[in-house]
Amino acid sequence: MIDIKKFNKIILTAIKNSKIKTSSIAKRLKISRSTLYRKIKSKKIDNDFIMQIGKIINYDFHEEIKKLNEEKENNKKNCLCNKKNIYLSKSLKNKKTIIIKINFLV
Repeated sequence: MIDIKKFNKIILTAIKNSKIKTSSIAKRLKISRSTLYRKIKSKKIDNDFIMQIGKIINYDFHEEIKKLNEEKENNKKNCLCNKKNIYLSKSLKNKKTIIIKINFLV
């Protein structure tokens, strides 16, 4: 599952950059403008709905979905957890890696 908040922003930015009014997009989807926003901001967005928006605004969301999935996988790899501590690894520009330890009060 991708970071839905980031993806919501990507969709809204793509709509804004398309210069097509949200009311026009909603009309073509046969829903109200408020329903369009509600569906975009929901925690679970239907793939067909995303593709319909992309078709209307002439935008392909596949690359963004791919990037967000890769980002999520990288974040998974960089987090080692146990019951008391979380270790986050962070690669720096000079190609050194630091480990950040976060302690929990259990």
